[in-house]
Amino acid sequence: MIQTTNAWYAVGVGAAYGGTTPTTYCASQGNSVADEWIASVKVGTFTNTSTAAKYTDFTSKTISLTKGASTSVTLTPGYASTAYAEYWKIWIDYNADKDFDDAGELVFDAGSAKTNAVTGSFTVSSTATGSTRMRVSMKYNGAQTACVDTQAPTAPTALNYTNLTATSLTLTWTASTDNVAVTGYDVYKNGALQGSTTSTTLAVTGLTASTAYSFYVKAKDAAGNVSAASATLNVTTSAATVAYCASKGTNFTYEWIDLVQLGSMSNVTAANAGYGNFTAKVANVVVGSNTIYVSAGFKSTAYTEYWRVYIDFNKDGDFADAGETVVSGSSKLATTLTYTFTVPSTFTGSTRMRVSMKYNAAQTSSCETFSYGEVEDYTVTLGSSFAPTNGIVDATELGNEEASDLMMYPNPVENYFVVESKNELKTVSVFNMLGEKVMEVEVNDMITTVGVEHLTTGVYMVRTFDGQKENFTKILKK
Repeated sequence: MIQTTNAWYAVGVGAAYGGTTPTTYCASQGNSVADEWIASVKVGTFTNTSTAAKYTDFTSKTISLTKGASTSVTLTPGYASTAYAEYWKIWIDYNADKDFDDAGELVFDAGSAKTNAVTGSFTVSSTATGSTRMRVSMKYNGAQTACVDTQAPTAPTALNYTNLTATSLTLTWTASTDNVAVTGYDVYKNGALQGSTTSTTLAVTGLTASTAYSFYVKAKDAAGNVSAASATLNVTTSAATVAYCASKGTNFTYEWIDLVQLGSMSNVTAANAGYGNFTAKVANVVVGSNTIYVSAGFKSTAYTEYWRVYIDFNKDGDFADAGETVVSGSSKLATTLTYTFTVPSTFTGSTRMRVSMKYNAAQTSSCETFSYGEVEDYTVTLGSSFAPTNGIVDATELGNEEASDLMMYPNPVENYFVVESKNELKTVSVFNMLGEKVMEVEVNDMITTVGVEHLTTGVYMVRTFDGQKENFTKILKK
C-alpha cells in the first residue's frame, strides 16, 4: 500500500524572479487516500486544513515568509482508522525555475516515518525574493522525492503455479506496470514474506507434503512505492511419494496368508503369488494398544510359520526404525492368531503396514525374499478402531457394501458359520472360487447355522437370498 498526498502553495518573499523557466512543474501525487492524507499544514502563522485528495493545488493561497528568518512548521496527517507511519518533506523553488532540484530547495525533512503530527522549522534563504511555489508531500512506506509520481505500480495479475511437488512449486505472474521502473516483486506465503525477485517467477521450496498454502505478490518501483497485493492463490502440495523395498515368498504352494484383520479392516484371501498389495485396504488404529488377527492357509500339512508385522510409523519409506517391528511370533497352528502391539503417540496420518509369514525361520529383514511363505502390504491410519471379538465380522467389513443388514460369524470357519439377517432369509448358498455351487440350504428364518465340516480348506463365497435381494460374503474354511 502506497498512499501519498501532495499540496502546492505560493510563497512570497519579495519581488518576482526573472529569467527563463520551464513551462510547468513536475507532477507528484499519491496512489490512494482511502487510509491517510494531509489534514493540516502550518507554516509560521499560516494554517490550511484539507480533506483527502491525492493532489491539491493550493497556489491561490499565499504564505508570507521573511528571508533569513526561521519559520516553524507543523504538519498533521489524517487517517480513516489506523494510523500509519508517514514520511514528510517540504520544498520551495527559491529560484523559480519550475523545479525543486537546486541546493537548499528541500527546506524541511522530518526524517524517519512517524504516525502523528511532525513539527520543526526551516530558515528561509537570505537571497530569496518574490513569489514562487512550495510543495508539501506526505508518503507512506518510503521516503519520497519532489518530482516522482508516487502512484504505486499496478498489482500483479494472473498469479499461478507450475512444477508442483510434495515440497516445492514455481509461482508465475504477469508483470506490473508503473510510471517509473518496476524494480522487483515481494512474494508472501501465508501472509509472511517468502522471498523477493526481479523476475515474474519464483521457485518456492521447503514446503510440507499434502499441506495447503496461500500466496500473493506485490510489486515495487524505483521510487519505493509498493503495489496492492495480487489475488491470493491457494495451493495444496502433493502427497509424499515413498518407495518401499520388495519382499515376497517365492513358493506359495504349501502355505500362504489367508487372514489379516486389524480394527475394522478384515481381508480373507487365498494365495497371492507370494506377495499381495492390499494398500487400498485401510485399517484404523489408535494411539496405544491395538490387536491384529492373522492366520495361515495350508495346502494340507500345517507347518511352523514365523510372523512379523512392520509399520512405518515415521513414514520414511522403510521399516528399519526402532519400534517399527510391532509383531514377532511363530506358530504351527492353522487357527487365527492374536497379537497386540502399541502405536506411539508421535504417529499421525496414514502409513504402510507389512505382514510377513515365512516358513521355518525368522525373517532376516522386512525386505527379504524367502523360499516359502507370503507377504502382504496394507495401509494403516490413526483414527477410531473397531476390535473384532471371537472372530465375528460384519459382512460389510469383508468388502460387500450392500450387506450392512447381515452378520456372518465366525470367520475363518472350522465346522459351521452363523448367518444373522434383519430380513427373513430364503436360501444360503456356498460357492468355491471357481464359481461352482458346492452346497445350498433353505432357511425361511432370520438366523441360521450352516455346517461346513465336509468342505475342504480354502476360500468360499457365501450367497444369501431373502427373496428379493442377494448378498455375497467371502469366508475362509480352515
